[in-house]
Amino acid sequence: MINDLAAIVPRLQRVANDGEAEQTSLESFPFTIGRNDDCDLQIESAKVSREHAVITRDLQGFKIRDLGSTNGTCVNGRRIDQADLNDGDIVVIADIEFTFSAVAPSCRRDTVTMALGDVAMKPNVGDAPQRLVREIRRIHEMLTHRGVICHISPIMDLRASRLFGFQAGNPFQHETDRGGSEAKALLGTDSRVAEQLCYLNRLIVAEESLRYEEHTNLFLHVHQSEIGGELLIESLESLAEILSDRHQLVVTVPASAVGLTSYFTEVRRRLTEIGALVAYDHFEAGPAQLSQWSQTPPDFVKLAPSLTNGIGQERHRRRLLTSLLDTAVDLQIRIITTGRQDDPDVQICKELGCPLAEGSVFGCQPVNTAFRDRNPSPPVVRFAGVG
Repeated sequence: MINDLAAIVPRLQRVANDGEAEQTSLESFPFTIGRNDDCDLQIESAKVSREHAVITRDLQGFKIRDLGSTNGTCVNGRRIDQADLNDGDIVVIADIEFTFSAVAPSCRRDTVTMALGDVAMKPNVGDAPQRLVREIRRIHEMLTHRGVICHISPIMDLRASRLFGFQAGNPFQHETDRGGSEAKALLGTDSRVAEQLCYLNRLIVAEESLRYEEHTNLFLHVHQSEIGGELLIESLESLAEILSDRHQLVVTVPASAVGLTSYFTEVRRRLTEIGALVAYDHFEAGPAQLSQWSQTPPDFVKLAPSLTNGIGQERHRRRLLTSLLDTAVDLQIRIITTGRQDDPDVQICKELGCPLAEGSVFGCQPVNTAFRDRNPSPPVVRFAGVG
């Protein structure tokens, strides 16, 4: 199952302006990248230095080293001086993105795939390691070829009856639905794969959103597994650069992660510097918890569906929601109610004073089609009595 390093043919792949994939094989080492004519990979861009970076190979694998370039070299969203390169890593030279691929020749892959396929035809408890290997391979291939499933859902302004923004879907949910328990186990334990999945999901949504002509609020998820990681802040800063003044970046983080005080204080400071807003997701507490954030309140709080599901039938929960909304107004926090499934459900939340809402009632679209309309119009609000 472990490929001989000598048999691996590494490649750098990028998507050109015309949408076509360009691949460059790394046939000799050291492999230089830059603007000079004598570089192995010449990039004609003023942002790329004459000798920008070099890729080397030794018995341990592949490495990339920045050659003192002006605009830097990034691997998986982190600016580096030197870093290891692995199959599926995302390499950015100045502002040009490549995917590094290091897989064995097709004959070797065919042999392995056939062997695993035979095992998969006869599932039993003893096949768990083979199924996990298959799932690792599937996710690595998906990351290499940018095959992440990305969906977005509208966030509606209930008071103005208009579109307020878009929430990117949770990539973990889509992948565990596809891959089952093996994907759940892998994404729950392999932090590097998890970080790549989250980073690529945000990157694709941000890039596709540039097709949307109207300025909007773009809510992008940070997963619990990324909190405390070294790559998170750098990857969010790169997203802010992509969106620039086109859309407002809103970083959606789990409310349960806010307790990591020193780390999260630094995250908030850096996000403020780049002009990003913050939303605390899946909030399940009461007004007292909101008040604890009074020194550095988030811009948005997304209520867990459990706080508002069936609220029309329970008076005490309506009082709780009203109290939450009052406290949020005092702290200048905008509340988003989530999980709205039908028109009456949304109407009750509007009557109680919820300013923003998200849920299946407003629909959900794959990102590769949602932003393609050059003259976009907001989703149709189907519920009666609003606006």
